[in-house]
Amino acid sequence: MEFDFLFLQVAACPDCLWKVILMFLLALLLGLLLGYIIWGKYKKMVAEAKNETAEWHGKYNTLESDFASLRYKYDELEKDNNGYKTTIRRLEADKATLDAQLVRLRNEMNVVGSGQPDGGAKSASLLPDSDLQIVEGIGPKIEEILKAKKIKTWADLAATPVDQIKSILDEAGPNFRIHDPSTWPKQALLAMKGDWEKLIAMQRGLDGGVEGKGDGDTPSKAEKAIIKKLGFHKFKTDDLKIVEGIGPKIEEALNAAGIKTWKDLAGSSVKRIQDILDQAEGNFNLADPKTWSQQVELAVEGRWLELKALQDELIGGKKA
Repeated sequence: MEFDFLFLQVAACPDCLWKVILMFLLALLLGLLLGYIIWGKYKKMVAEAKNETAEWHGKYNTLESDFASLRYKYDELEKDNNGYKTTIRRLEADKATLDAQLVRLRNEMNVVGSGQPDGGAKSASLLPDSDLQIVEGIGPKIEEILKAKKIKTWADLAATPVDQIKSILDEAGPNFRIHDPSTWPKQALLAMKGDWEKLIAMQRGLDGGVEGKGDGDTPSKAEKAIIKKLGFHKFKTDDLKIVEGIGPKIEEALNAAGIKTWKDLAGSSVKRIQDILDQAEGNFNLADPKTWSQQVELAVEGRWLELKALQDELIGGKKA
């Protein structure tokens, strides 16, 4: 209807047609001008975005290059660090070898210097010094190979340089070349000195004789041998009955209260243990838990000789 009205106006006034056309052209020009302005701003924004993208891309490439450089430096430092660790292990092994040679010389001269006990005599009283298999990393076959090369005792092994042991393993064949004997002389020296606590702690951190791969909790070879020698082998790991004064019934009561491992018992106060006994079913009035935490702590730390000495002084968990 509006178009009809406009048409009637134009028909009534021919001159009005030019006005309509002129208005249309003006509107078209304004639209084109506005579009041109918007398009120009759009192109400018796109150009700025591209420039900014290129700038950030350049920064990214620079950071990536810096990261690659730092990564390379880190890898180089890691190699150096591993090299230093290897050198330290070698030096420690050499020191153990020299210490063993010194102890051997003192023993041959019947001299014990610096108040140091005769390691060979001390260790012989507990385990035979010909048992090379207590060294973590040495099994029956390797023991046989070493003994064939006149390395028959802990003293012999402790006094043998690591490089010489490696040469012996290399000669034995490819199956033995994979073994790492870096810690063997040091382990043998500790056994030779009868320093079982240090040997056990060291072996718990080993896996196949290699440092840094053990879990720190698994009983070591020397520990197993000592446990058997002292009569503790009838108890399993975390068996609370290893404590003098704890029997099956008391163990059951402690387990029910949440004390199920040696570490649980070692971390429990005497009062808490006594409360558990008082509240448990059964007659535990004669039980004395004063030494229980101490006993089990020695087991946790692998101090078996101390535990045996302590238990020899106890009767039913009480000091005689």
